[in-house]
Amino acid sequence: MGIFKRNLEKVIIAIFFFIILIIAAFYYQTYCELKSSMTVNLQNEEKIAEISNDLTKSETQIRELKMNLISKSDEIVQLNLKISNYEDDLNEAITYIKDLVEEVNKEKARKIPSGYYNTKYNNYANNVQGLSEYLTYGFELPTSYVLNVFDCSESAAYLEWSLEQMGFDSKIVIGQAPFDSSSYHAWVIVNTNDGYRTAIEATLLTNGLEKWEDRIASLFTNTARGVIYFDENNAVSKKYYYSYEAEFEDIYEAIEATNFEEWNWWAGVWGLN
Repeated sequence: MGIFKRNLEKVIIAIFFFIILIIAAFYYQTYCELKSSMTVNLQNEEKIAEISNDLTKSETQIRELKMNLISKSDEIVQLNLKISNYEDDLNEAITYIKDLVEEVNKEKARKIPSGYYNTKYNNYANNVQGLSEYLTYGFELPTSYVLNVFDCSESAAYLEWSLEQMGFDSKIVIGQAPFDSSSYHAWVIVNTNDGYRTAIEATLLTNGLEKWEDRIASLFTNTARGVIYFDENNAVSKKYYYSYEAEFEDIYEAIEATNFEEWNWWAGVWGLN
């Protein structure tokens, strides 16, 4: 009986220790889980703190950007005001220049003899035949070719003026010389009522012996003095008709587009100012 009792006590003590171990193991596992959870929470809190710091920095940057935008907006407003002022100044300058150019052109026009185109004659038919007759028998330049005094531009201006007096629709044209690409030149284009368009080289219409030679030659060749006859196969001929750079209705347009001294043939002929 005594032995049984001692064995029972040992069993009870063993069971008691076993239970204690189970409880200890349970609490240890719980402790480990809590510790792991706390570590995760701490890590989360650190991440949250980092995110919070980043957000704070972002908010600061956003505020700075807003301030910069406000500053730039003010600068843009000031710049627009300056541009507006510059535009006003530029418009005033443009208006002033236009007025000045207009005044200069008026001054140039005042130097052209009064009634420049007033005189009209009807001695020749307004067709290509009448034009040929006038150039060959009725016209001559008032003086010989003189560079910078009575050269291609003055002779072209004189020819245009003379043709207009005779009732022909004539234009002064300028451009690269058809016969010499290195020089600039002026000549005349005439449109007659029969639909012909004729280019005339004014410098060929010399006075003196050449005029009579041209008249005699025209009897045999049926050509007119100074006329450049169009030839599809002749490059120089084609340039007279299609390669000029500007066409002027009258001497006023020519002077306005270039300068007065190029066209004032009356100064070279009669010494007028």
